[in-house]
Amino acid sequence: MTLYNQEVKNKVREQMLGKAITALTTERHQYELIDQEELSVTFNHFLNLIGSGLGTGSYHAAAKEELRDWMAFDASCNTSRKPGELKVLYLCGPSPANDLRVLLDHGINVHNVWAVTGSTDGKAAHKQLSEFNLALKIHEGSLAEFFTIYNEVFDLIYFDACGPFMGGKPSTLNPLMAILDKQRLSSKGALISNYSGPPTEEGKARERYANLSTAYFHPRYDDIPDALRASDLDPAIFSVEPDILKAFVADNLDSMYSDLVTNLTIDMAMVLVPNLRTFSMPAFLKKHSAKRSCVEALLEKQSGHSINDNGLPGDRWLSPSSYPILSFVDLLEEYNANDPLLNALKSYNRDGLTYKHFIGVAELTKSVLENNWEILSDELLAALRCSWFDYRSRLTCDLPFPNLLTSSIVGTYGRPYFYNAKQSYRVKYTAKVQEMYCDLFLFDQCRSFFDWFPTVQACPTRFKSIPFQIVARSLIDRLGWANFCNTANPYRGSAIAGMHETAAAHLVMIPDRISIT
Repeated sequence: MTLYNQEVKNKVREQMLGKAITALTTERHQYELIDQEELSVTFNHFLNLIGSGLGTGSYHAAAKEELRDWMAFDASCNTSRKPGELKVLYLCGPSPANDLRVLLDHGINVHNVWAVTGSTDGKAAHKQLSEFNLALKIHEGSLAEFFTIYNEVFDLIYFDACGPFMGGKPSTLNPLMAILDKQRLSSKGALISNYSGPPTEEGKARERYANLSTAYFHPRYDDIPDALRASDLDPAIFSVEPDILKAFVADNLDSMYSDLVTNLTIDMAMVLVPNLRTFSMPAFLKKHSAKRSCVEALLEKQSGHSINDNGLPGDRWLSPSSYPILSFVDLLEEYNANDPLLNALKSYNRDGLTYKHFIGVAELTKSVLENNWEILSDELLAALRCSWFDYRSRLTCDLPFPNLLTSSIVGTYGRPYFYNAKQSYRVKYTAKVQEMYCDLFLFDQCRSFFDWFPTVQACPTRFKSIPFQIVARSLIDRLGWANFCNTANPYRGSAIAGMHETAAAHLVMIPDRISIT
């Protein structure tokens, strides 16, 4: 019981819940992922490039009207919220009053709150509530089960897991998967996670986290932990020789784990789960990818272990960073085929196809320029042929490659959560003797973009409008900068202006983890 009411725990609870509620209410429009002021700067810069590069201003008026229409739609999708309107869920354990007091102090309405606790803690939780005369709904059971059967979307989820990331008993992985797969977090929502550190004693449990960290970071180059960046290891080398990285991870697991907790959660929310949800949908797969025999042949060539006609391994092996999620899963399977994360992903197996098949199709679709054109359906190829009017004009910092279109189409179905680093927060503290890693993730599904973007069938018609393309490119630019350093960023190479060429062309970094005492 003292663990739930420690001074440092109370301090972290107050900070995290307070920041989350503020971000969703009074600061909801102050630090947007797609900031309208920065969007306008990007848009106007693009118009200037078009005017100077193509010698015409004929699109300006129509493009500005298209942007005004989008901004009006965005405003209707992202209305202001008051604390009393937010729906909240948290893990309460035997002491629900601790977190509830903070929530109520910040204006949360108790009738919009659900608490979840294990059956062994249920009696103590209800007793405490009766003593304080607090009317709170408590579900006794697993959080993953609750998300499966209770069809509600929450603005704020406080997942105070206490166990290690993707481990422990009960599992800390299943609830996270349920949140992302069932989309139990609102389109713009806050997820607070709280995990204990990795096992401290040498053995299989600790080795599992070394394997997980190595598999995840080995294809990365910009988004690697500071300890790894400060070492003399070269990402170009350990991407193809991961055992070199594994030796480093074993000696520096705590610093690697700190970033793993944050970065892997971001990738699960933005890429891994949305792509699996999309490509495991039979109708989507049939409409957007080629015939199964062609797809399987290309997957074998590009990501399999066989040697192709030129005597070289597939591009997945030559350039792991071009396929970061597939590279991660491949190496994790090699290290530990029964890793809990891999077992959880098996729930996406469909019609004789495995989650690895769907991950492979998603990765190759995003990287069609790496000689992966055969992965695409005729309709998706037709959509690509009519997209991006300025490709041959070479106006912008980055050329508009096919991933800008394919990622947008996938996003209309996959509903990815994009990480808003401007409003997120990371802390570390010690509960008794246990190191704890607490993250506030501000996620945004950017539905005002994806609901506005056409499906593959409508692309040829919609892309005839150059003003539409100008606004689309400006919006994609904003999403690209928001996760610029993430190797798995679906909008890599989307910059209209070069770094610092405009006030909007700048990095937004994941915040450093702060120690709380």
